[in-house]
Amino acid sequence: MDIDYYKIESELLYLEYPFPSPEKLRRSFDCLLILNDDTSESYKLEEFIRLWLTEGAPYVFKEVPYLYERIRSYLAGELKIFPKNIFMIGSGKIGMSLDPQKFPSKFCLGHSDLDFTIVDMRLFDKLCEDFLAWKNDFESGKQEPKEDWEKKYWPKNAESVPDNIKRGFIDHYKIPAYPKYKTRYKFIRIILNLIRMIEIYIDHRFSDKKISFRVYKDWRSFFRQMEINLRQFK
Repeated sequence: MDIDYYKIESELLYLEYPFPSPEKLRRSFDCLLILNDDTSESYKLEEFIRLWLTEGAPYVFKEVPYLYERIRSYLAGELKIFPKNIFMIGSGKIGMSLDPQKFPSKFCLGHSDLDFTIVDMRLFDKLCEDFLAWKNDFESGKQEPKEDWEKKYWPKNAESVPDNIKRGFIDHYKIPAYPKYKTRYKFIRIILNLIRMIEIYIDHRFSDKKISFRVYKDWRSFFRQMEINLRQFK
């Protein structure tokens, strides 16, 4: 593939970093998705995803960027993974929601989510094992939903998560946090410690329901899903 490294479209060249304006972001997406349909220029969407969505301190930590790195060190130690493979996406990263129904609503600590992403095959496999163990327990009647929200979401998760796994990712919160499912259960303590760190340095009450982890088996799966998400945004 021949790449013209000297050619940078104006929609991309003047896109602010790290927190672009909604108008320029929308124009850059229009440009990137058109370019992505041309196989010779599809690498440009990946460039955008790398720089704006996986690198640099997120918007939520813009006043205390070192806290972000300390959180990544903590998560890497707890989960035994490389800290560079941990990052944030969503409104907490870029400063506004990329949900098509919410764009361009601004990030607000206390109301918006903190969406952590991890790329690690071993952790992905362990969470998949937990999910399949829970799914078997649920469908065999060993685990029964008690709360109304469990009755609503357990059947949906049992049906939808296998499709997500085939696409190379799994969300931690779609597995019940029971001690039997050891890797999933770890996230209870991890999230409580994250909340303490955020409250100490950002000084704001924050709900554990607002912190989520999506784990990908590899970078290829991550970039493929990001492309799907950005197309939905457009």
